Amino acid sequence: MKQKELKEPSIIGKRIQAAREFRNMEKTALANAINSNYREITRWETTSQEPRALKLKQIADVLQVRMDYFVEPEDTDPDIRFYLSEQEMLEQTGLDELQRQKKASAREYISIIEGDFALKTACHLLMNYADGGKLRSLASVIRELSSYSGNEADSMNSKDDLRLHINSMIDDVDDHDLLVKIANLIIEFTSFENMNKQLEILMQFANNPLK
Repeated sequence: MKQKELKEPSIIGKRIQAAREFRNMEKTALANAINSNYREITRWETTSQEPRALKLKQIADVLQVRMDYFVEPEDTDPDIRFYLSEQEMLEQTGLDELQRQKKASAREYISIIEGDFALKTACHLLMNYADGGKLRSLASVIRELSSYSGNEADSMNSKDDLRLHINSMIDDVDDHDLLVKIANLIIEFTSFENMNKQLEILMQFANNPLK
């Protein structure tokens, strides 16, 4: 009986191997880290079989690369250095320090905004730049801070719905000090890529606060 020929590895398999070798990680080490085995790693890297999405996310986390590295079009040859995890990219480029400086400036602007309406409006505008992947956590923390009685966020899947829900919680807050805390919290949940726009917004409200 003729032995069945294995197909060429998929583009995802090739990139798993490239990322693993970039990290100088043996197959066994990767397998142990994602609760898999050596044979399965070999199968992904050498045949057309691909890991499921959840397992691929685990691989990306262990190898500290963004998921988009694995799903770039097949006719591209992405340089893995441009797909490192956000934290590693920040550390390597020095942007982590820049992010800290910008967040410190943003907190300073928040501290001098006068009037609850201005502060709420600043919060609403900043919500446009909050990290979409962290919205559910942000909603949970604000709910605890404000003693908001509703728990609608638990059943929401849409990022737009979550943003509206958080804005609704902010509107219900009457304590100025609490609004300052929430504004600072939103700043912490904002990615460094959006910090310039965030600072511009805060400067506008700090210099010309709405009453």
